[in-house]
Amino acid sequence: MESSPPETSPPFKISCPQSNVRRIFIGTRGLRAGWGALSFVALLILLGATTYGLVRILPLPAFESGGSVTMTPFNKGIVDAVLLVIVVIATSIMARLEKRRLADYGFGRSKELGRFFSGVGWGFFFISLLVFVLFETHNLVFENYTIRLGTAFLYGVEWFISMFFVGAFEETIFRGYLQWTLARGITFWGASAVLAVIFGSAHGSNPGESHIGLFSAAAISLALSLSIWYTRSLWWAVGFHTAWNWGETFFYGTPNSGLLAEGHLLSIRAEGASITSGGSTGPEGSVFVLPIVLLVGAAIYLTCRPQMSAVQPRKGQ
Repeated sequence: MESSPPETSPPFKISCPQSNVRRIFIGTRGLRAGWGALSFVALLILLGATTYGLVRILPLPAFESGGSVTMTPFNKGIVDAVLLVIVVIATSIMARLEKRRLADYGFGRSKELGRFFSGVGWGFFFISLLVFVLFETHNLVFENYTIRLGTAFLYGVEWFISMFFVGAFEETIFRGYLQWTLARGITFWGASAVLAVIFGSAHGSNPGESHIGLFSAAAISLALSLSIWYTRSLWWAVGFHTAWNWGETFFYGTPNSGLLAEGHLLSIRAEGASITSGGSTGPEGSVFVLPIVLLVGAAIYLTCRPQMSAVQPRKGQ
């Protein structure tokens, strides 16, 4: 009787006549991390270029903002929904090539709905805490603003759906396939640090963004990686991301990473030095966001760590 393969055997086999060439591309756990990441990025570029070409042939209003910095639920949501589909397709292709499952890249195993809503609760709590601190320190001022209840409810639902797509896209691209693939080469936290820097830098093109805003985006990205580490799932982070953005954009009506939004419940204006108020960046552009990020890490530790033993990968996975 043949013995079972060792636990370090690769998840798939590629025939190659020259073992030295094979070792360049294949390691003990399959396709080497660097080649996997490059292949994934190449797929994203190919799918993105194809989608862009289709949009140019069939112009859609959501993709023709004309340089406006004002977001609407439709134009923001539809763009990020399309980007999310592109990332999921690229991840599915790589998972199939590597004989893995989408669940191996954080797309879910069990209890995902509960994790999502846990993240939603904490996300709204922490953006509210940040706004409260800024208000109490006289860095934010509530303005007179009226909106009909029915209109507010409709905008609230639309913005939640829109911000779900934003959160799902950004978490999937930065903490999905790339996170777990790069982790095989440079460790989980090495990958988290690299992707956090890229995530923060990606916000640099937003009008109204600041250096503190870029740093806080990277810091929050790193904190959310802790939830991935404990749960092996994207869904707590997606929920947090959704609610944090929804709170800024709709509920409190502040700029979100330097972007303004159409349709919000309250209206808050920054007052004083931008380093403390956040200025045109929004609350996350204030230095007060930094202790909040530490508290987010503590909340993840208390909320997600007890789940860790239940989601440890099986031997040989």
